[in-house]
Amino acid sequence: MSDTTQQRQRAVQLLAILAGAAVMHGVVQVSDFLVMTWMTVGLGGAVFLSLMLLEAQTQVRLDPLARFHWILLIAYLVHQFEEHGIDLLGRAYFFITYARAVIQDVGAASGFRFQLTPLAIYRTNTLFVWLPFLAAVWGHRRFIWPGLAARGLVLTNAILHIGILLWRGEYNPGVGSAIVLFLPASFLYFRFVMRHCGVGWQGIMGGVLFRCGGAWAAPPSHSVQLGPGYLADGAWRDGAFPAYRERAV
Repeated sequence: MSDTTQQRQRAVQLLAILAGAAVMHGVVQVSDFLVMTWMTVGLGGAVFLSLMLLEAQTQVRLDPLARFHWILLIAYLVHQFEEHGIDLLGRAYFFITYARAVIQDVGAASGFRFQLTPLAIYRTNTLFVWLPFLAAVWGHRRFIWPGLAARGLVLTNAILHIGILLWRGEYNPGVGSAIVLFLPASFLYFRFVMRHCGVGWQGIMGGVLFRCGGAWAAPPSHSVQLGPGYLADGAWRDGAFPAYRERAV
């Protein structure tokens, strides 16, 4: 395949990724449908990608780095279903309830308060998780930094879940896949890129620190602040969750 053809394919892939994100968040009907079903759609995507990787032609076409990127995306989609779909205790979308309990404990000690909402969680997990992983697939070896950032997301997410497990001494939604999938996947990916892609410890730590910086910026992007000038009003669909709307009082 010529360089010109490869560049065209990469341009088409990038446009498809950006167009998909625009439709998911810019078309109201699509967003309304996905806001409570995105984790199930993601699990279906994980099944599809798994079957794709097992297909003979795909195994021949993909090099080990591309296969790694797809496998780690599959692992994260499975993790998201455990975290936001049905957890290992059989509870449906228990994440918000559990997260609010953790936030209340932290807020009681620090005075920090914010409230999670389904729409904001949908936006955070699709824009700040799915997009970086797809960018890693698109970037491949030419632009490997999205892959390092995405893998930093995997590792820091695993550390967060395990830290909460040790702190509270109880299961939290997502911790099972964080331990079983994220820890070994992160180690194997970092070892691979160090051996075969010329990435040193500086690049590895840069990816992790980039994600840590994103974590500090994350609360405003997936929460509604409770305080003067803000009102979390109404009910989400059938009243199970508050609506994600910020209005000046």
